[in-house]
Amino acid sequence: MGECVNFGIVPNIEYDKDYSFVGGPDAYGAIYAQYRCVSIPDDIVNAWIPLTNNMPTYLFSLSRRNMGIDHFGVTLIPPKSVKMLFDIICSCLPTTPNDSVTKLVKLLNDALEKSQCIICFGI
Repeated sequence: MGECVNFGIVPNIEYDKDYSFVGGPDAYGAIYAQYRCVSIPDDIVNAWIPLTNNMPTYLFSLSRRNMGIDHFGVTLIPPKSVKMLFDIICSCLPTTPNDSVTKLVKLLNDALEKSQCIICFGI
């Protein structure tokens, strides 16, 4: 498998925190576990990214507004946009049968139920 994009839930988002500072390569494992990240193959995510261009997001922190998913950086997806991402992914399900995508749909559903932010670590 090639490169992956990782999606997780941030249960208690901090407004001023820069989520791009992870603390080095060894810290990624702990961060991915903390946020319950799901790895999605990049070739699948490539189909979704253009569909997120009208989705309000943030780059690195809640103080940097953006639109869509940053393929190569850290994107924070606020609760109001999680439903949009959920709908995009579900609309692509028939063409992207993958166990990881199914896990991501469950993760997004959990975030929707709890009104939590999603974090996306690009490739």
